[in-house]
Amino acid sequence: MEGLSQLSGLIPQALNSDLNSIKRRTEQIADNTERLMEVIVQMDVELKQLRRDFDTLKNAQEKNASVQKSVSELIRVRQEIDQKYGQYSEIRETMIGILQATDAAIVRKSTISRVSEELMLSAPRYWLAPCLIAVSAWISNDHDLATRAIQEALKRDEEKTALAMALICRRNGRIRTAHEWLSVYFSKQSIDGFTDESFTYVDAYVNGIFGPDEAHLCQGYLEKWLMESKKRIHDIENVQVARWKEYCRKYFRHVDGEFPTLRASVSDYPAIDEQIGRIRSVDEIKGKFQLISDAFVDREEMIQSIDAELVRLVGTYDESEMEIRKEEEFLILFRHYDGDETKARAEMERRLNRRKQKKINLIDQMTKQLTGGEGTSPSKRKTAMAFLTPYIEEGFHQYITEKREQFPEKVEIKIDNWKGTATGPEDLERLCGEYQESLRDPRAMEIQHAREGRHSMRFILGILCCIGAVVAYLSGNMQLAIGAAVVAVLFFIAGVNAKKNANTLVEQVKERYDRRLQEGEAHIRKVLDEWQRAKSIVHEFDDKVADLRLTA
Repeated sequence: MEGLSQLSGLIPQALNSDLNSIKRRTEQIADNTERLMEVIVQMDVELKQLRRDFDTLKNAQEKNASVQKSVSELIRVRQEIDQKYGQYSEIRETMIGILQATDAAIVRKSTISRVSEELMLSAPRYWLAPCLIAVSAWISNDHDLATRAIQEALKRDEEKTALAMALICRRNGRIRTAHEWLSVYFSKQSIDGFTDESFTYVDAYVNGIFGPDEAHLCQGYLEKWLMESKKRIHDIENVQVARWKEYCRKYFRHVDGEFPTLRASVSDYPAIDEQIGRIRSVDEIKGKFQLISDAFVDREEMIQSIDAELVRLVGTYDESEMEIRKEEEFLILFRHYDGDETKARAEMERRLNRRKQKKINLIDQMTKQLTGGEGTSPSKRKTAMAFLTPYIEEGFHQYITEKREQFPEKVEIKIDNWKGTATGPEDLERLCGEYQESLRDPRAMEIQHAREGRHSMRFILGILCCIGAVVAYLSGNMQLAIGAAVVAVLFFIAGVNAKKNANTLVEQVKERYDRRLQEGEAHIRKVLDEWQRAKSIVHEFDDKVADLRLTA
């Protein structure tokens, strides 16, 4: 038995030892696992960074490869341009050179003729090549050659040829011929397809930059376009009048600061504000259009601008080469943005949108000139206004008169719960009397209420307490009789004080109503003064509105 006892004592000790050993190993495994997780996390971070570095390097290499490829593409595109359209560039440069040389008279006619004929042979489809021959033939007084060259140019591009010849003739003082060519150019314009550029030449013609059109070769086109606009654009007069009426509306200003009392007390004030606000905007509107009408037009500046248009026309790429020129421009932008295709395409889109000329009808083009920003030339504004003045004037008159019938001839004044109708200052005495009468009953009621107050009740309670004291005394209850007598005295004292307070309250009510009456009468006087001033403004304007014009 003793051995068993010893054995049973050793088993727990061994078991505890094993458990402790297992615990230590478990903790060691947990530590190792934690360190291993830290290593794994660190490796994950490093792998991700390595991936980012790899992607960056890859993108850089791809971008660099794209840029290098774009360089090769650019070389190819430029070689193609040189092969297909190199003569076009040379023709453009030669034409500009001839125009400049004839101004300075420093190049021999034979040299011009020889160079022009060589270029003509190298560009069998380009409209500017025969124009170049025609100009050189004119310089050499070879009229037959000039005529044949012009006929060929017209076959290739009638509109551009006509415009170029009109500008060249104007430049060289051939007024009649310039108008003949300008009329051909005008004949190619559609009333629905006017651009800023085509309106530039209309403006130059109207302002006499092409010289006097004695034969009226171009004047008829202006009249024709306007007539066609009226026929083809549905209800154009109403549309234009409504447009200019809305334009004038932008200058409307509320007049609340001028009539604060009227605004606070008259229900019809919005109609008053509408009409006077329009009247107050007249000077600003007139000033706007007067500035356009009186603007100085620098003829020398316009002449230089038209000459610049000739250079621009001559220097513009031909339609046949536009696509490859766009490709060249994109490749240049692609290199500029270091291979970022998104940025390059966005910039290319912006450039194309800037160069793209929106085509709109002639009336809208004129409207655009008048309502555009400050960058619009004074001459274009004046030209547009000369044609659109009838619509502008009608829109202006509708704007300043359309609310006139709503302007009231009498107003209803409201102060608290009182209302009174007035037509002018002559109603002051009547209105003040009506207002005073409206205060009479409320004033009397408040005075009566103040006089009665609670002092009467206190006297009644005092009398009741006295009666109670007598009854208690007769019944032999001296303590109750004394208490009731004391309470009666207190009620009588309170009643006397309340009566004094009531008299004070009555005086306060009278003072308050006297003050309301004074303030009300002053308010009515202000309303009538402002109302009279408002009517005077409108009636004085009525006397001159029929003769009112935006420009002198």
